[in-house]
Amino acid sequence: MKFIVTGASGHLGGNVVRALVQAGETVRAVDLRPSSALQELGAEFVKGDILEPSSLENAFAGADFVVHLAAKISIAGDPDGSVRRVNVDGVRNVAE
Repeated sequence: MKFIVTGASGHLGGNVVRALVQAGETVRAVDLRPSSALQELGAEFVKGDILEPSSLENAFAGADFVVHLAAKISIAGDPDGSVRRVNVDGVRNVAE
């Protein structure tokens, strides 16, 4: 089975990728940029932006499962609307 993990370069995403790889699963890590931790895990990295649906088509190709972990948090609220875009619009894009 092939697992796609969005937000793979984040703390939670990186740990999920690690656990899946250790369990012998095929993993495609999707994020805006790879973290150095991902490079040593053996997962395939694909650049993808949850706010750009066209970038997700290639990233999700052949997926059996998508684990959506990309998110944005802020203690300052959402003055520029980016938290809502990522956490609402981005989720919609992944679901579609």
